[in-house]
Amino acid sequence: MNRVDTAAILEEIAAYDQRDITADTITHWHTTIGHLTKDVASEAVSIHHKTSSFRITPEQLLDITNHITTRQTSAPRPKQRAVLAAYQVNGAINDHCPNCDAQPGHTCTAATGEEAHSPCLARLVGKTTAA
Repeated sequence: MNRVDTAAILEEIAAYDQRDITADTITHWHTTIGHLTKDVASEAVSIHHKTSSFRITPEQLLDITNHITTRQTSAPRPKQRAVLAAYQVNGAINDHCPNCDAQPGHTCTAATGEEAHSPCLARLVGKTTAA
């Protein structure tokens, strides 16, 4: 990415947490994430804000992009990448789901019978919850 792309990523982030973007902020972020592609960085921002209520740091963004770039891409549809990342960021993909009985390595099933876009709460915390 170039500095303009890094500034655009920071604008995406600021839409969530209303942070101020200065030239120093852009420089700091660009030094850390400038080697990434804009698409992967943008996807990481989206994943972070779907799975956390905390402000994202450059290091957290790198951690999420590491998960994005190292996961298996044998997904049958493009949307699957973002869905799997929601499971991988929290490690839920490695656990059995006590609610919907999804096995490790598989996504949860929503009440509609379709693939859930995020893990069941019980899978995230490792406990059974009341329905």
